[in-house]
Amino acid sequence: MAEQDSLQAFLSDPLRQIVVRLGTNAISGFADEPDLTNFVECDFPGYAPLTLVADDFGMNPLNEPDCAEAVASAHFESGDVVTAAQRVTCYIVQQIYNAGAPTILRSFWAEPTYVIDEPHQELNFDVRLLSVNLPAA
Repeated sequence: MAEQDSLQAFLSDPLRQIVVRLGTNAISGFADEPDLTNFVECDFPGYAPLTLVADDFGMNPLNEPDCAEAVASAHFESGDVVTAAQRVTCYIVQQIYNAGAPTILRSFWAEPTYVIDEPHQELNFDVRLLSVNLPAA
């Protein structure tokens, strides 16, 4: 229960934003320490990074006493007109604390790669954060 309380406190901190960004290329060093030197963010019509707040997350009970998981739904949708197809190959989850520089919480390959090539095309997935993967407060 302590891990769940700690994760909830992390997400509920009013100075913290959790932001999900979609990428169009491969990045190296995935998981906890990605190298974003060559990260290219998506720019299809209608795209914007997604900011999640504590209320977006639900706690997922785990059978591990030293770990808690929070899950939120991510939803992206293309705009009215899509002039060129764009591949979504990865997504990153960042935190921005007290309006400072973003830091990476997690990064993931989009498997399978998703292609945005139609108006109002949706991309939905779950964002999962584990208490054991979070930075120290």
